[in-house]
Amino acid sequence: MDYGSFVPEALKSSDNPTLATLGKNLYLGPVADDDDIYIDLRKMVLQGDHALIVTVDYLIFMQYKRKLTHLTYIMEDKIVGDGVLNLGHLQGAFILLVLGIGVAFPTLLLERGVGVD
Repeated sequence: MDYGSFVPEALKSSDNPTLATLGKNLYLGPVADDDDIYIDLRKMVLQGDHALIVTVDYLIFMQYKRKLTHLTYIMEDKIVGDGVLNLGHLQGAFILLVLGIGVAFPTLLLERGVGVD
């Protein structure tokens, strides 16, 4: 799967013959919209002529292999939902806004009342 990464092109143009061969044989499957995007990829792997590499899993493997878990943190980049902000995402900000106004307005009235003397 290619999500716009530079890696496929970098592999193809690599000076390292092994990486260049990998880049030339790299199959970039289409990005699917269904719930299980790995169904077709699993079939290809089981046929024995493809390998499936999930980058985050590989990075976690290398993190443990090199004993870097105390120095590094790997976080998956997942978009929850359709990636569009809605009122539910901003609810906390609006609650804080209302609370701030609720505190500021009486304070303003109190200050004006004190200033009249």
